[in-house]
Amino acid sequence: MPRPEVTKEELAEDVLNLYTMKVSDVKEQLSYDDAMFLFTGNGSERYIAKYYNTCLMSKEVLTKILEVLAHLKRFKVPRPVPCSDGALMTEIPGCITSEGCKGRSFLVLFTYIDGDLLCFQKKPDKFWRKLGVLLAEINVSMSRVEVGGIYDRDFAWDPLILHRTLSEEKSHFPSHLLPDVDIETVINTSLGFNDILQDCPKQFIHGDVNEYNIIVGKDGEIGIIDFNDLIYCYRVFDVAHCIGYMMEAQKCDIHVARQIFEGCSSILSLSRRELGLVYYIILCRFILSVTCGNKSINTGSANQYVTQCVHNNVQFIKDFLALGKEKFDRLVLGL
Repeated sequence: MPRPEVTKEELAEDVLNLYTMKVSDVKEQLSYDDAMFLFTGNGSERYIAKYYNTCLMSKEVLTKILEVLAHLKRFKVPRPVPCSDGALMTEIPGCITSEGCKGRSFLVLFTYIDGDLLCFQKKPDKFWRKLGVLLAEINVSMSRVEVGGIYDRDFAWDPLILHRTLSEEKSHFPSHLLPDVDIETVINTSLGFNDILQDCPKQFIHGDVNEYNIIVGKDGEIGIIDFNDLIYCYRVFDVAHCIGYMMEAQKCDIHVARQIFEGCSSILSLSRRELGLVYYIILCRFILSVTCGNKSINTGSANQYVTQCVHNNVQFIKDFLALGKEKFDRLVLGL
């Protein structure tokens, strides 16, 4: 999958022309599919400039993402900055070398969320409970956003078509690294998610609450960034993904998972049917991540972020399988 190709000089020109802002201290940021830069604008304010990959993101989808961010204004999330003509996004030609994307990208400027990426930091119990509460509060707030056209988003990371994505990409699953995983069983398991959850609440979810999308401020305040994977789906997926990613970052620490769940469940009451799928949702998500990441490695399109993710994910899957569903359900979810 081609990514937008943008130099620091091109960024400076775009920002000057569209936002009448001179840039300095430009630093390119790791990004899975897009081109992203951190820079200082007029004065000392810092911003994130993101060139969205139109091979994966339509204008309608990006419009909905910006709408959701506006709805979450009471939380610590990125704020889109209007350019000189008031628009929140601008089409930039010539960024992507792919006919399917028509060679264009969408540029959006965001306020910078000050703080450090959570990544693999060790934190006390109260932090993880606070993260769980924040996740639930954002979940409840996003449930009030109207569906709109994004409902029809055809997105490889949509949990409800995970079985289709895995079926198409299963040749890239690294079975030599995970010999105990039967990819056909995983596909069949994910195929059943929709049937089991069909009467459960659906809404917009963040879609990718991982350790690289959580910002911790110096005051301990927690921010959530990167809503690129926003999708209309069952609410339990965001809870499961967050627990899974935090476990992965903390070396399969079930105590961390328990604290997050306790914080989340103090606001959000998940049914037993939803909770019964959490273990499988986590496992399937990481197997999808490993499969897609390994495809990027095999095709020579992986960057440092993707390569590191595959390595970490493989180890987590091994540890998570060793933990088992019965122990996870009992110790984390209290089932």
